[in-house]
Amino acid sequence: MESNGRLCPEKEEEIWEVLNELEGPEKGRAYYELSNFAFGRGQFHRSLSLAEMARDLFVDLGQCYEGLANSQAIVATSFDALKEHARAIDEMKRAVEYFVEYSVQGERDMRRRLITWLYNEERIEEAFSYITENIEYAIYEGQDYECAIEYSKYADGLCELGKDALAIEKYKLARDRFKDSKNVEKVADMNFMIGRCYNHIKEPLEAEFYLNRALAVYEAATLDDDIAKTRSQLGRSAVLQKKYEEALGHFEVSRKIVLAEEELNYYALYSIQKNMVEAMRGVGWDVEADLIERRNAVINEVLEWGKNEAII
Repeated sequence: MESNGRLCPEKEEEIWEVLNELEGPEKGRAYYELSNFAFGRGQFHRSLSLAEMARDLFVDLGQCYEGLANSQAIVATSFDALKEHARAIDEMKRAVEYFVEYSVQGERDMRRRLITWLYNEERIEEAFSYITENIEYAIYEGQDYECAIEYSKYADGLCELGKDALAIEKYKLARDRFKDSKNVEKVADMNFMIGRCYNHIKEPLEAEFYLNRALAVYEAATLDDDIAKTRSQLGRSAVLQKKYEEALGHFEVSRKIVLAEEELNYYALYSIQKNMVEAMRGVGWDVEADLIERRNAVINEVLEWGKNEAII
């Protein structure tokens, strides 16, 4: 935050004591700091009011652009904390504009927060332009890991929109950047997501190739949750190829891992068992399939599967 002689104290009590004596940029900084203190205590209405006072003062001054950008950002964050998400998004868009226009450090972090909010509100396509700006920034700065994160985020949004073929392209770009960064587990994560997308578009051979590469890393690192979800997707690939016995082997490994967890993930269990039913019927195990279907029906009565989705 810009200051003029650092007349604004650091401690909250001291700021209140001298607040009426402060002028110009230092008064704006005081309101900003007080807003942060209030936010930290969960006093979001108070935080919002103080942040708006700081922002308006900086606007009137026509200077101290770092103060203006940061005050606008906490206005947005306070609205988000108050569950006024649409207003928070609008205010954060303005904050991002300030960060960019005045070259204030932290613009990418503000964009990321905005992207998350847009995704949460299912305004996914609206977020893509902000992700693209972050990608361009990361490429310019030669930041492979940061670039990979942005490509991955873009791909996640495309998956949510059901555009799996386009998502694969972005995940592959992320995979290459993670590879350049020598991040083995992140490369495996991208291999998993690519394989999952290939399953969605019913290209099981391509799916198997990437899923097996992911599984090799997860098994080497003993990452049980990742092993479970990858085995489940490999089972799905086998079902698509009508290799039902092989599919059942994958599903059984996946289910055992899920059942062994301290806190059972019923969404994952339901998904695995739903796929198992198809494989069981493929090998003629209709009695066993009927039993699993009845169990799943009881679980689904609570989960309402049409309204929820598990990654596994």
